Amino acid sequence: MKKAFTFALFMVLTGIVLSSSSLFAGIGVDPTVTEISVSPGGKAKGTFTVVNDGDESVQVVVQPENWPRKRGAIDISSWLKIKPEEFKLGAKGVRKVKYKVKVPKEAQGELMSMVFFATTAPAGRAVNIRTRFGVALYVTVKGTEVLEGEISDFRVKKVKSKEEKEKLYFTALVENRGNVHFRPRGKVVIEDEQGKKLDEVEVQYGWPVFPKNRRLYRANWEPEEIVPGNYRAIAIFNYGDIYSELDKQFEKDISFEVTDRGEIVTIGVEKN
Repeated sequence: MKKAFTFALFMVLTGIVLSSSSLFAGIGVDPTVTEISVSPGGKAKGTFTVVNDGDESVQVVVQPENWPRKRGAIDISSWLKIKPEEFKLGAKGVRKVKYKVKVPKEAQGELMSMVFFATTAPAGRAVNIRTRFGVALYVTVKGTEVLEGEISDFRVKKVKSKEEKEKLYFTALVENRGNVHFRPRGKVVIEDEQGKKLDEVEVQYGWPVFPKNRRLYRANWEPEEIVPGNYRAIAIFNYGDIYSELDKQFEKDISFEVTDRGEIVTIGVEKN
């Protein structure tokens, strides 16, 4: 009796989804993230390039889904059309898949979709293996977008690296209070108690924050020595490359003391 194994190996990170199978080679799709801006009632089009990295032909089915899945979302079939929806892709083959976007006049904020490319092994195999590769499509509805980010929590603690070197570990919780996603670029500026800038470190980049959601971002400061004394750290974010022309940012600061024993005491914040 044949058994069907379904592999849905995907990681939704920056809207990038990775798929693989050790039993049957999967496919790749480019681009993995598409971010465009279209006016209400406007249209746009583009292509995905699908590559079969396996040694056998596969059948590919295109499966667009609303993302993130939520009630009240505009039906994806009303604004996104993809052709072809199903096709055969030969070993080491390449195929262009076209998409068309037509933004409903009543749409506001953003339309989002994960477009999955599902594959099956050729008919007749003892095992029917299935893989899914998803790519993200973001459509900002031009003129209706609301960008509102906030750092709701900012903390610091001291940790040791693998080399046993001490470093300060900063975490900033970013909230999206707007109606479009953004990928914040950020940094942490460290000052001494006189306000002199000691250093600045970049915050990890790439992870999106979806509307009405929040995400934790991290940064490490590894000076030659963490000297006892009072410090101030300022977390500063902008809305990322998508909205770089807006030149907007939001920030939050904390003051803390490094004691003679090397402990971190946050000034003006009660311990949890």
